[in-house]
Amino acid sequence: GDTVGHGGGNSSGEFAFSLTMTDELSGWTKNHAVENKCAKNVLPAIEKTIQGLPFELFSANFDNGSEFMNHVVYGYFIAYAKHKGVHFPMTRSRSYQKNDNARAEQKNWTHVRQLFGYDRIDDKRLVDLMNEIYEIQNLIQNFFIPQYKLKSKVRVGAKIKKKYDKPKTPYQRLLESNLSEERKQKLRDQYDTLSYPQLRQKKEELLARFLKLQNKINVERRAKPSSMAAQPLGNT
Repeated sequence: GDTVGHGGGNSSGEFAFSLTMTDELSGWTKNHAVENKCAKNVLPAIEKTIQGLPFELFSANFDNGSEFMNHVVYGYFIAYAKHKGVHFPMTRSRSYQKNDNARAEQKNWTHVRQLFGYDRIDDKRLVDLMNEIYEIQNLIQNFFIPQYKLKSKVRVGAKIKKKYDKPKTPYQRLLESNLSEERKQKLRDQYDTLSYPQLRQKKEELLARFLKLQNKINVERRAKPSSMAAQPLGNT
């Protein structure tokens, strides 16, 4: 898991974040937008993601951000472990190590930035619309967009040679996994209800609404005195 800030290059004040959680084996990925990275906002997004997984959570790995390393999220996973009768299912990346959560971070461009760019998003109405878009985008990415998976990496002199397996969608990888037949059938049933052209059309309509609302908000703010322009999103 990882979060991406939508601060528009300005880290002051409150602004939206996107939570990305991706499965190491299949690449199955869920995104969820939150008003800020306060633990009370991030935890419901984590919980909703876990509840919507087509498989049981074994372990969740996060970086050392304050949105994850806090008593609220820690307490949730303590309770989760007791309820499921498993060992504590939360791990964290090493401090100050680059690319230590690569499987989530590599989705920042394809799953977040390609949709919402680098603009500042700090209005609750936009966050709500982001989650409508993510609901559609999650289906598109998990059921219809193939992904490469690294098979091997060997250093040859000064170069590194990488080999990848055949591109497959996360949905296909789950069907080839040791997932129970009941869960696989649920995935097949869900896939049969989906239409890629319809999902694409719906996503484009929602993105058009998002841009229209974003422009409207920017116009409204430019018309207000500067002291009234900034409106906090939620809890700090």
